[in-house]
Amino acid sequence: MMRARLARAERRLRITSLGWLVAAVVVAVLWIGAQQAQSQSATLSARRLAVVDQGGKERIVLSFDTSNRPAIWLRDENGHDRMFIGFGAKGGAPLIGLNDEAGRLRLSLGFSLERSNPQLVLSDENGKQRAYLGFAASGQPTPQLDLADERGTDRIYLGWSMAEKPVMIVSDDSGKALWSAP
Repeated sequence: MMRARLARAERRLRITSLGWLVAAVVVAVLWIGAQQAQSQSATLSARRLAVVDQGGKERIVLSFDTSNRPAIWLRDENGHDRMFIGFGAKGGAPLIGLNDEAGRLRLSLGFSLERSNPQLVLSDENGKQRAYLGFAASGQPTPQLDLADERGTDRIYLGWSMAEKPVMIVSDDSGKALWSAP
């Protein structure tokens, strides 16, 4: 009877000792892992990052444009670039571009090259600028709105004259003023 009790006690001691040994190994491994994790940089570094949909198509791309400036492209389900957020031709001027389903730039929001003034440009499916909202390129930075026909001829202008007075001009298809005020 005493031998049986002693054998059970030895078995429990071996199981308890083994449990403590396993626990000590687990704690050591976790401690080493925590030390390595703390020494890792909290920054993810990459030259290009792409977010893909369930089908594996790239839908959001964070990378650099051909001039090595950072940019973000948002793509539709067919892989066409539909929105661009980055920088325009002038290095530090931010630009947002919206493309139609064929990938043609239809709306750009950014800054003019001449004076770095904000501007909004609407283009038709042929790439012709049809509407411009921004500031005059010469004289004082006064707001202006230009509406053009399909050939690019300005047909309606709202803005300021060189004398800094408000003006509206309506032109025919050759660009000749039909009506103006004042």
